[in-house]
Amino acid sequence: MSVGGSAPYRLYTHCGVISATINGSIFSAEPALTDGSGNPPPGWGNPYDSGEMSLTSPTTAEFRDPAGNSAHFTELPQAPDLAICS
Repeated sequence: MSVGGSAPYRLYTHCGVISATINGSIFSAEPALTDGSGNPPPGWGNPYDSGEMSLTSPTTAEFRDPAGNSAHFTELPQAPDLAICS
């Protein structure tokens, strides 16, 4: 995907909206979206939500689903240590 482009995207949401892999790089949700119990906020699909991912700059992206949910992402310089949820 190139800057300004978008593509269908299946976002893993089971532990909340925490990160996404785009073009082989890890992007962190800013802010992370969770209900506080290891789930996505109400209205999001679980364990996945389908929508469109757009690369808004070389280091930022935005996800939108048909229900109007959105998440903003920023590229990380290295893969994070993510906590495992149940």
